Parts: sequence; structure tokens; C-alpha cells
Amino acid sequence: MALIRKIFWFAVFVFSTLCFVVLFESGSNHFAANLQKRLGDVTQVVRDQIKH
Repeated sequence: MALIRKIFWFAVFVFSTLCFVVLFESGSNHFAANLQKRLGDVTQVVRDQIKH
């Protein structure tokens, strides 16, 4: 049960950090579009790291 809780809090931390970065770089205008763009960037980096 403790492992599930730690995974949950880690996911909340990552999501909060991602939202903070989007708000800091782009502001609140078009937040959803900027969040999707940043999520695509992060996904691409992770895929590139897995390939190597």
C-alpha cells in the first residue's frame, strides 16, 4: 500500500512541476494547448532515451 501511495505522490509531483513550467514559460493564455505541446516534448525525450 505504501508503494502505491509513493507512486501516486510522485505522479502528482511530476504533473505539478509540468504545470508550473508551462505557466512560467507561457502564462495562462492557451494553457491547455501549451500543456499538450510540452507533454509531447517530454514524451519524445523519454522515447529517445528508451531507444538508446
